[in-house]
Amino acid sequence: MLTRPEHPADDSLPLFRGQPDRGQTPPGDSLSRRWRYDVVFILLMLGVGAMGVRLGIMARDRGEEASQMAQRQQRLTQALPARRGGIYLRAADMYVPAAVTRDEPLVYVDAAELEDNEIVPLCEDLARILGIKSEAICAKILDNRDSRYLVLQGELRGEEATAIRGLKHRALGIGFEPRRDYPNASLAAHVLGICRKDGNGGAGVEQTFQKILAAENGVQVMSSDSRRRATGLIAEDCRPPRDGSSVFLTIDERIQKTLETALAEAVETHKAMWATGVVVDPHNGDVLAMSSTPTFDPNTYQSAEIAHFANRAISMPFEPGSVAKGLFAALAVEAGVVNWDTKFVCEGTYSAPGGGRVGCHGHAHGTLTVAECVIYSCNVGMAKIGEKMGNRKLYDGAAAFGLGQRTGIPLPGESPGQMRPLKRWDGYSTRRIPFGQEISTTALQLVMAYSALANGGELLEPRLIDCVQDPAGQPDRRPRQTLPRRVISPKLSTQALKVLQQVVENEHSTGTACRLSKWTSWGKTGTAQVSATPPAKGYIEGAYTGSFLGGAPVENPRAICLISVYRPSKGHFGAEVAAPYVKKVLEEAMVRLRVPPDKVSTVAAGRP
Repeated sequence: MLTRPEHPADDSLPLFRGQPDRGQTPPGDSLSRRWRYDVVFILLMLGVGAMGVRLGIMARDRGEEASQMAQRQQRLTQALPARRGGIYLRAADMYVPAAVTRDEPLVYVDAAELEDNEIVPLCEDLARILGIKSEAICAKILDNRDSRYLVLQGELRGEEATAIRGLKHRALGIGFEPRRDYPNASLAAHVLGICRKDGNGGAGVEQTFQKILAAENGVQVMSSDSRRRATGLIAEDCRPPRDGSSVFLTIDERIQKTLETALAEAVETHKAMWATGVVVDPHNGDVLAMSSTPTFDPNTYQSAEIAHFANRAISMPFEPGSVAKGLFAALAVEAGVVNWDTKFVCEGTYSAPGGGRVGCHGHAHGTLTVAECVIYSCNVGMAKIGEKMGNRKLYDGAAAFGLGQRTGIPLPGESPGQMRPLKRWDGYSTRRIPFGQEISTTALQLVMAYSALANGGELLEPRLIDCVQDPAGQPDRRPRQTLPRRVISPKLSTQALKVLQQVVENEHSTGTACRLSKWTSWGKTGTAQVSATPPAKGYIEGAYTGSFLGGAPVENPRAICLISVYRPSKGHFGAEVAAPYVKKVLEEAMVRLRVPPDKVSTVAAGRP
């Protein structure tokens, strides 16, 4: 058996870090203690080695991160806000701002710069100036104690900013943040849209042209000392701000105001659910005005009702009713199946196999020409014109005028309206589509169709954008229009306007309320039943959309206006609820567009 050798119990054998105990400890105990010292020493060395290895790994893995952190602590970064591009309206020989970005003052604090004993007095001073509780300011600072840029309050008034500057506190500062401002409040709100708090457009032009209007903030980077004080500019890391481009609209400020006033008056007077209107230059497709009532203020859009955001001129299709008669009568003449003097008999009611019963509101007009079917708004006469055309010609003609198709206006939410596929047309369609049933159109779609009827026969795409300019004022992008599509001949266009003039000028017609004082005018009334919401069928009892579409002057139309009033409860005929308001808009448009009066003044007989 192997045994541990005994060591002499003398001083000649040095043990672990010192001499052995010289007391009366037995030799066995002394040896055990020495072994324990050896074990502790070995474990300690292993621990030190492991710690070193770990420190090495940490230095390897986190050295770059630590270096980057140190560099960040030696840099001051400040955002340089850029401005979103503006949106402008026409006004005489200039443009006026409709949506702009302005700098709004705010107060911020460098919370890390504050000593503990400074917080309460500073919060009390700010509370006195801002009219808020000091406890709320203190809580915000204490919750963000390490923040170098803590915004305490935005939307400062001028006197508040001046008072805060007067405190002359090293940790306080007045900064600025961009805010979208609509200086004309609700004017053209449905066209302009809104800009949300995140800087993105949420409707209208603000949404469609987001990429063009959007700005790109810059950054300024400076080196700093240990107290976080700037010591120099790091030019290579700086980036200048880039402002957004501006959009200039075809919307005319004065015509837009007049249209909005007219719509509000129509809704109030006739107790309607809503109304919408559009004004267009028929020769180039310029949209001079577009609005819906009720409306909203883009400055306070958060408090507006959701339904008020709808641009009903492009998003709410409706059956046009008799407004469509002028279009389909012209198509029938263009197709050669009738001429303006072709005669039909109106019995008051008309029934045809497979076509149901067509009524003429209790009127038996007797014998009427095609022109008179339009002038006196005869449903029976238009139904018989539809029989002459047949469904194929009716369908192709409606499509040629753009019915059932989006117009292409650069605004979100446009509806194409509704025109069923030809294979689903029947005998009812043949006799009802010519007087505006079984199809639905938007207000803009109707105005563009009548623009083709008025400009010599060419269907245009509506034009909303005059131009886009970069921040330096240079043209950034020119809007493109599709080539016009010929629908009818120039000769027929002239003839159609002469017929539509009689709707306004003839004492026994339906549009006399739109007769202008100094200019010749033309137009067409429409009173359409409101379709029931599916799955219900048919029409809602007593519910109508009253419309009037008119233009002036007759020889060379410069403006076309449509106003539609939805479900009025005081009156419902288009001649009553819409025509007087179209007159107001057209009168203003003629003045604004500097159109010379073309009505000949007459002097009463016997007057000197």
